[in-house]
Amino acid sequence: MAFIGDNYRRGNGNPRYSPTFPRGGLGAQFACEVFDNDVGVTMTIAIQHKNIEDLTFTTLGSISTMAVGVNSANLTGIKEEVRLAFTVNGANPEDTVYANILAPAWRPY
Repeated sequence: MAFIGDNYRRGNGNPRYSPTFPRGGLGAQFACEVFDNDVGVTMTIAIQHKNIEDLTFTTLGSISTMAVGVNSANLTGIKEEVRLAFTVNGANPEDTVYANILAPAWRPY
């Protein structure tokens, strides 16, 4: 069976992080396809990055208040390590967004 997407729940409202991965270029288009969400609930994905010697990640950009469909952000100046921070924006711990995170489209600039 093909993998289609994940359910992202609000829980305590704190962000959930993807595993870190190496950059594939100095720029990229990050995208997420939202299939469904609870009424009035949205999700924000912060694209965070750092160099190996850095102690903490910083936010490079974000895909905010995503609606049903494909949502994306074109970013440049990406450091060596990247991770995604997912935050479901809702009022209840069970608020959910059903979405598929697409692979970054890397660029050399």
